[in-house]
Amino acid sequence: MSSQGSNPIAAAFNGSPRSNGRGTITPQATARPQAAPANGTQPADPDALLDPATALQLQEQLKALFPGHREAFSRAFRDAFQVPDSTPSVLGLIRLERHRIWIQEFLAKASAG
Repeated sequence: MSSQGSNPIAAAFNGSPRSNGRGTITPQATARPQAAPANGTQPADPDALLDPATALQLQEQLKALFPGHREAFSRAFRDAFQVPDSTPSVLGLIRLERHRIWIQEFLAKASAG
């Protein structure tokens, strides 16, 4: 059995649902798909890994949020990507293009309101 099959967090962040060996399916992340950009280029693959510098930059932006916005981010990220409350921090889970897109939308809304 793969480590993803026994780890619901890994399964949620790594593609399609997988059996957990007990006949049930582990859900995958449910982030909203992105529309093609207006300039006609193809959108980035949402499952592509972020380069370490981009992931670090996002983490630093999130650490700079006011405490109330950080808490709202954590709750919203956990809901959007099905991260259990037992996971102490979501910062280390920010590693895919879909996370970057979602975070940038969240930060834009946070700064507007």
